[in-house]
Amino acid sequence: MGISFDPGGAQWAEGLFRQLQEQIAAWEGIDLPQMRGYGGTVDWDDQTPLVPFFYSYDFSDESIAAGFPAMVRGFWSASQCEKMLPRLKALMTFHGDALEPYHRRNLPALIAGMEHCAQHGCAMSYG
Repeated sequence: MGISFDPGGAQWAEGLFRQLQEQIAAWEGIDLPQMRGYGGTVDWDDQTPLVPFFYSYDFSDESIAAGFPAMVRGFWSASQCEKMLPRLKALMTFHGDALEPYHRRNLPALIAGMEHCAQHGCAMSYG
């Protein structure tokens, strides 16, 4: 099972996308296991402009009880893409060399898709 983003064509195997989320959270100084939806009780509030990036999973009680949140289909609005872009680009610039090659190949496509959405006022779908 995996996750695909449209537009842009970025794709990740589910476990690899989760790995990318964990890496980005670490760069942001966020301890994912402490966060609501990842087993913890800390609310996201304005921890980072990338909050929507971390909500690509089903955090229902049933899914979490099964042991691991399930990937869901969803979308990021054009305004969410616009808000996430500067931070995601900065992280890629400053930390991109530390990413696994798989992420280095796919993250630019994700960023390009987000730029398209922000510029054209359309949503980015994933699932």
